[in-house]
This record gives sequence, C-alpha cells and structure tokens, in this order.
Amino acid sequence: MDDPPTAEALLLVPLSTEGEGKAWLIRDGETRSIGKKAECDIVVNADAVSGHHCTVGLNLLSPYARQEQKFVITVRNIGRSATFVDGHRLEAAEVRYARPGEMLNLGRPTSQSDQQYGASFRLYSVVIEDAVKRPREDSLGGVEKEVLAEIPRSAYSSASSAVDKALSPKQFAAMRKEEDRAKEQTIKLEATERSLRRARRQLQDYRRRMEKLERSNLKLKDSNDELSVRVRLLEAMAQTKEDALVAIEEAAELWSEDRTRLEAEAARCGDSVREAASELEAATRAKEDAERQMRAMRQMLAKYSAVAREANQVYGDCQNKNEDLPPQVSECRRPKDEGDASVPRDDEANKRARCSVVEVVD
Repeated sequence: MDDPPTAEALLLVPLSTEGEGKAWLIRDGETRSIGKKAECDIVVNADAVSGHHCTVGLNLLSPYARQEQKFVITVRNIGRSATFVDGHRLEAAEVRYARPGEMLNLGRPTSQSDQQYGASFRLYSVVIEDAVKRPREDSLGGVEKEVLAEIPRSAYSSASSAVDKALSPKQFAAMRKEEDRAKEQTIKLEATERSLRRARRQLQDYRRRMEKLERSNLKLKDSNDELSVRVRLLEAMAQTKEDALVAIEEAAELWSEDRTRLEAEAARCGDSVREAASELEAATRAKEDAERQMRAMRQMLAKYSAVAREANQVYGDCQNKNEDLPPQVSECRRPKDEGDASVPRDDEANKRARCSVVEVVD
C-alpha cells in the first residue's frame, strides 16, 4: 500500500500557561490570529496581550521558486502591545519573516531577570499527511509529541473531495499553478514592502544625517563668522601697529634731526668756549704782565722814594748847617723864576719832575 501524500505545515507550541494549553497547526495558505478576544483563532488570556495582537501565516513555495526554504512564515503585528520574533521587536503593522525554531513572544517581559513574556510560542516545521492533515510522529521532537495527542484528527472534507473529483487533473494543475503564482506575487510584494521599509529607514537615516550635517554646517558657519571677526580685529591691530611703527620712525627721524642740531650747537658752543678760554688766557697773561709792570713800578717807586728821602735829608742837613747844597740838589731847589724858567728844557723838565716826586714823597 502506497504512503499517503505529505505536506509541510507549521506547528505553534505554547511555552506559557496563558493560552489554551494546546499546540496549533497552520497549513499552507492559512493565517491564524492571536489575541484576547473570542473571535481570534488562538485566544490568550494575558494582560500584556492585545485583543487582536498579531497573525501568523504559512505559504509554501513552488518547486521552481524554492532556494533554501520551502515555505515562508509571516508574522504581522496588528495590536498596540509589543510583539517579538526571536528577540526582535515588531513595530506597528510591521511584518517579519520567521524561521522554524524561533520564538514568538507577546507583550513586554514581566520580569527583567527571567524574561517572562505575556505569552510565548515556539515555531516548528512539521510534515503532515495530506489526506488526514496530521503530522508524522517520527518527524516530531519530544515537546511536539507531547502536544500532538491534543491535536484533533480531521476527517476528509466532503466539499473539498467533491471539488477535487469535479476538477480534471489539468484544471487542478492550472489552479495550483495560479495559486503558486499568487503566492509568488505575494512574496514579491512582501519583499517589495521590506525593500520599501528599508528604503524608508535609509531615507530617515539620510534625513537625520542631513540634519546633522546642517547643524554642523551652521556651527561651521558660526565658527567662520567668528574667525572672520577675529581676522578683522587682527588686521585692525596690525594696521594700528603699522601706524605706531610709522609714528615711531617719524619720531626717530625728528630725534635724529634734533640730535644733529644739538651736536652742531654743541660744536659751536665748544668753539665759543675755546675762544673764551683763549681770550681768558690772553687776559690772564695781560693781567700777569700788568702785575709784573706794577711790581716793577712799585720797585722803581720805592727806589725813587729812597732817593727822595735821602735828598730831603741832605737838604735838611745843609739848610741847618747853612751849607751849600750839592749841585744836583741845588739844581732841583733852584727857584723857578731864575734864569729862563718859563721855557724849561727837556733836562730841566725831567729834573723838575724828579723834584716834584721828591716833594710828593716828603
């Protein structure tokens, strides 16, 4: 007897006690909703879980579209509470593609130490019989086998069997081909959405970088303005220094001219001093000559005085004795009216002068 056909399926195994305590099977093309409300496919009674929290779907890939994976697991966050896929938090309305073995955590952790979330599920890839829609027990792990007994066995759907019998193999293949094409288009659309979100994030990063660059540009502009002000101040200071140097040079020139003039005046004063010194020296020599002449005259006068005293003494003696005076004295004592006294000769004038000197000395 041939084995019944098999198919890939997704098994959600709860790891917390907040759910109904059983595993949930998601087949190809199915999407399960998770939340607190009763209309959700998987009801979770936890405060951290929203009414409609998230959805989990499975889509098998066609054989020619498969690369490394045979199916795509999509997790969409539709609530306001946090949704984590393998530790990555989903934003509002964000879709993330999960892999078998990853964790699906709902709500924020209740404790930072043990990382307990509102609800947690482990994603498993299982193989089920396409006829009875039940996974094989030999393909499940220990945890999967424990919850497998709680999965109800589904019977054949009469409606689906009737549809399968009504369709010819070609029509069924065409329908499967269209389904595969629709799935591929959905995957491409989701990939495009991911690329668009990535581009939006890159655009946001670019905008943030542009804002940062604009702020840096403003700072650079302010710095440039400040540097311009400093340059103008330095130029003004340099101009002031140049003006000061020019003034100093002009003052130095004036000082040099004054010095030259003072040196010339000093030279003229030196000449005047030398002339005055020469004149003083000449006057000193003249004074010395005059003093020598005075001394000579005094000596001569003293000599004449001695002669006069001697003559007077002789005259006195002669007068007392009534003797004749010596010829030189009598000549001096001769009356003025004797002889031709009105017109004395040169010798007589000299004698008369000598007699007068004798009289003055007496």
